[in-house]
Amino acid sequence: MRQLFLLSFDERSDMMVRRTIGLIDGLGYRIRFRTSGSDRYTLIENDMEVVPPAEAGTEVRPEGIGPLQRSLHPLEVRPKQAINPMMLSNSDAELLEHLEEPVTTGDLVLFLCDVFSRESHVLAFTLSERAMAKQALSLCLLHRDDVPLRFDSLDELNKDYLRFNVHFNGVVGLSPLVSGGGVYVELANLVRHLAHFSFRPGLVNLDQADLLVTSKGGTVLVMTYGSERPGGNPAATSAMDALENPLCDVDLTSVRKALVSIIGNDSLSVEDSLVAAEVLKKRIRNDARIIWGVTVVPDPEQEMEVFLVLATTPMELLTHWYSRGV
Repeated sequence: MRQLFLLSFDERSDMMVRRTIGLIDGLGYRIRFRTSGSDRYTLIENDMEVVPPAEAGTEVRPEGIGPLQRSLHPLEVRPKQAINPMMLSNSDAELLEHLEEPVTTGDLVLFLCDVFSRESHVLAFTLSERAMAKQALSLCLLHRDDVPLRFDSLDELNKDYLRFNVHFNGVVGLSPLVSGGGVYVELANLVRHLAHFSFRPGLVNLDQADLLVTSKGGTVLVMTYGSERPGGNPAATSAMDALENPLCDVDLTSVRKALVSIIGNDSLSVEDSLVAAEVLKKRIRNDARIIWGVTVVPDPEQEMEVFLVLATTPMELLTHWYSRGV
């Protein structure tokens, strides 16, 4: 059975994991999550949390699901630290061995990382590389605090994003409007779509290999989703809903590659995917590469949904956020 892993190694990411996990524990997949301060996973299987008695109390289940009010953090100087795997202590090495053990081929391993918590990066980098060696898909959902970007920090942040790109199969840039604003419903739906994308075969199949092609070349990924709206073509309205989602905080004219995944019931057609792809094509670069796919779900009540993966460069994404004052 393939598994979904959701991990964090810093305190800011811990809250995001705890809030998100409470919204995705009905996915139907085996889920293992871990936050900093714990040396083991909490296992959720078949909608039930399974914690051996000796391990009870090592993880706190999320409470009070819902958006948190956006908080302001004072701008501060963050000391830079070199990232070197040789810096691992014996306890860190033992922790990584424990976390690596249950990862198997085809698993989806998601890391939530604060770009400024540099002291935790070496653990995330090392575990990601071990997961990739086992042929699991390792993605970093990279976020930062909600203090507006300064122009003189763009170049340094661009280097940070590129460094992350080396250690993961792909890096997903989370807008501060989502990560800092506490929009955990959007984040949970993003994780849900990623799990379905990785584990559920399609009529016109998209898989992890397509995602790897899209994430190559020093790119950063922006992932978003949308559902059909009344009063229009379902595929077109789903694509428009995805582009207007808070997750889609990117200059569309900078998008160089894209995946378009259409999900629906038995009434879904290949033509629907072409309509959704055409809606996206008109808004991104003329020379952008688009890969599309179709997944049919055996549920007559399944509404049409669109999952988009957009690839741009870290500097173009950061410049877009800077221009918006986020």
